[in-house]
Amino acid sequence: MGVGCDLRDIARLDKTLEEELQIRGCLVLCSAEVSITYMDVNAADALITWAAQYDDVRYCLLEQLLPDGQEHPFAQKMMQHFANLGTPLRCVQRYPLLQDQETRFLRAGFHAVKARTLWNLWQDQSAVVSDLRLHLNKVEPFDEWEEFALFSSHYFVLEAKKTMAHPPSSKGQEDIVPQNSAFGSQSHFPKPTSVAVDDRVVLNVLSSQSQHHRKFGATIPFSEKAIGIHGGIVDKGRSNTTSIYQDIGLEEKDV
Repeated sequence: MGVGCDLRDIARLDKTLEEELQIRGCLVLCSAEVSITYMDVNAADALITWAAQYDDVRYCLLEQLLPDGQEHPFAQKMMQHFANLGTPLRCVQRYPLLQDQETRFLRAGFHAVKARTLWNLWQDQSAVVSDLRLHLNKVEPFDEWEEFALFSSHYFVLEAKKTMAHPPSSKGQEDIVPQNSAFGSQSHFPKPTSVAVDDRVVLNVLSSQSQHHRKFGATIPFSEKAIGIHGGIVDKGRSNTTSIYQDIGLEEKDV
């Protein structure tokens, strides 16, 4: 169900959700991906405080920050860019730093809050393991690290949590970023099983849980529960092979 509502009208938002979804007593996930930063700051703060009224709620926020102040060249360009679009960044001017954002959510009523820059997450082994970073470079070589560092240092991800089973800690905040994420659960990439059909085509049979990287290929239906991706670009360049993806629980068939 999709519910449209002016997020500045907290009373109507609360009434609509209660009438249509009855979510009190449920686990609530709120996410804002560079969105509420365009709102009036007081209205955005009120929305965060409203979210904290639920007994079991998580909040994930992606927004900009100003780690070196608004006078930094990248920050100036970033602020000017959004202003020129007619959508100026409002919240970042009141909450320019990570600790400002964490304090913002704690004051709103959340029990545990952690904010980290995208650059910090990229370097964190628990978020993106080294094997994955190296593999991404094979998929598409990247040489604009200075720009990437600047950009990712001016964006952050914040996770906030409130639950009646988790009262505020003595320090008021804690690291709630999972230490064993989905990225960190694999240290290598499984290899597909190759099946030669003729001199021109090689089929790679993979399970749906395998990881294989191919870009710009053509999708081919093989059965109701299996598809193939032919051609495109793989780690070593252009390919004339086809990779078949099928459910790991299915009985394997010759193709």
